[in-house]
Amino acid sequence: MQSILPRWIKPIHGITLLIIIILAMSTFQIPNPTLASASPPPIALWTWALNDNGQLGDGTGLTRTSPVQVSGITAALAVAADGYHSVALKPDKTVWTWGNNDYGQLGNGTNIKSNIPVPVSGLTDVNAIGTGAYHALAVKSDGTVRAWGANDKGQLGNGALINSNVPVTVSGLTGVAAVTGGAQHSYALKSDGTVWSWGRGDFGALGTGGTGVRTTPAQVVGLSGIVAIAAGNNNGLAVKSDGTLWAWGRNDYGQLGIGNNTSQLTPVQVTALTGIIGVGAGRYHGVALKSNGTAWTFGNNSYAQLGNGTVTNSNVPVPVTGLSGVVKVAGGGWGSIAVKSDGSVWTWGRNDYGQLGNGTTSAYSTTPVQVSLLSGAVSLAGGHGHFIALANVAYTITATAGPGGSIIPLGGVSVIHGTNQTFVITPNTGYRIVNVVVDGASVGAIGSYTFTNVTAPHTITASFALNTYTITAIAAGGTITPSGGVVVNYGANQSFSIDASPGFVIADVLVDGVSVGAVGYYTFTNVTANHTIIPSFATSKYTVTASTGGVAPTGSATVSFGGIQTFITPKSGYRIANTLVTDSSGNAVVTIQVVSN
Repeated sequence: MQSILPRWIKPIHGITLLIIIILAMSTFQIPNPTLASASPPPIALWTWALNDNGQLGDGTGLTRTSPVQVSGITAALAVAADGYHSVALKPDKTVWTWGNNDYGQLGNGTNIKSNIPVPVSGLTDVNAIGTGAYHALAVKSDGTVRAWGANDKGQLGNGALINSNVPVTVSGLTGVAAVTGGAQHSYALKSDGTVWSWGRGDFGALGTGGTGVRTTPAQVVGLSGIVAIAAGNNNGLAVKSDGTLWAWGRNDYGQLGIGNNTSQLTPVQVTALTGIIGVGAGRYHGVALKSNGTAWTFGNNSYAQLGNGTVTNSNVPVPVTGLSGVVKVAGGGWGSIAVKSDGSVWTWGRNDYGQLGNGTTSAYSTTPVQVSLLSGAVSLAGGHGHFIALANVAYTITATAGPGGSIIPLGGVSVIHGTNQTFVITPNTGYRIVNVVVDGASVGAIGSYTFTNVTAPHTITASFALNTYTITAIAAGGTITPSGGVVVNYGANQSFSIDASPGFVIADVLVDGVSVGAVGYYTFTNVTANHTIIPSFATSKYTVTASTGGVAPTGSATVSFGGIQTFITPKSGYRIANTLVTDSSGNAVVTIQVVSN
């Protein structure tokens, strides 16, 4: 029950139907240019929730509570889904399908279900796609329509009531821009703004004024200037170029939004809503997008598919709680889905198979929750119990840095699936990188790290330490305190005291090889590098002066500390009579006499 229109559709009554329109359980709607320009190109199809028929296309039958990639499709122009099968339009204009195939709704010439995408037989040059509960539709570039799958109520529109597992031509339709389907009926939006219907007409689902089966298309009564369509189980919705919303068909749950529960055989205006730019439908509810970015819902609410905080049905539109900046809406079987202008995807409603896509299961959510991982979504669709999105998937890389440095970018960094992300690690002045740990494993003290082909969340943590420097202090013939290799923190000061041993004097002090003189104290200030300090010492020297004749040697003699110097050698003809030895202060030390013979 879904229809998607690609980028090349022509203007209708002055409104250009730009591209990839998102719908689910049947919707065709005007895209929002803001999203197209702000979001990066989608890289794949992502899907989640019920998978009992392979409708997720991931090669398994496993239910998924968060998005997984559809196997084998790396690019698509549009997606559609309903019932238990899914459809994608590839850039080469071929159509691929997967999931349930009991009625031939995969269109590949068999009735065997497939949990991976298969090509629809013989179908090329397609511009738009849509789905019903057990059938599918495609618009070719010449404006004609092909259909395949269940046809018990004429929903293939080829004048027969026989199922077909290959595409057949819908009778008499040309100039078609978009298609969509309901439980057992189909709609086509023509480029002239008219809507055409065929299939089961119960409750007035065909909008032609009757309730019977039609095996060929007939025009929906009274509609013109239509720019968007959607199909519920047995009802239809259409947006006019003036922003009004029109509805017809089954209305027992208020799914027409007209303030009563009476089914309508022909379209009536949903008077409570204006400024509508998009529409979608679920099984028994509708969702409309206003030009101000708000979403409004109406109809069945037994699984909170209206998203207004209650589980009470409403036959008048109610605003979806807390949701703004919306650019796309769609319906699923028992839930709804929306894309915001930032490309994030939000869901509400039933969640027993993980339809919310946030990694949980529960009965339902009465208000919107964000789908895990997805970003940059441009197209959505919903089946009976699953959703599919043409979108980027973003994983969070959590980057943290300890004191003393930085990592850029920092915090929770959103990284698109399959892309690379580089982190730069920089120590503060006076600090160094100690280690970088990625996903719990050390990668060393590196200055940058790149995650390549990101396909999962990651963590990266950088640690730092204050730089330290060694001042090497060596002394011989004296002491320097402290001595040896002295470790000093960056920016700190370090003082050294130099003392000569007894009988020695400080000769010089070399700092980094340069003399600073015979100092007894030296301070390194604001240390930012390694240094050396080496004092040198010399033996103490003393002067002994002989001032009395008859002494040899005469005059002054220099004597080292602890050395011996002989002075008292009488000259010929003399003997020692008396000698006075004084210290440097003139005090008598000893008296020796030298006398003549």
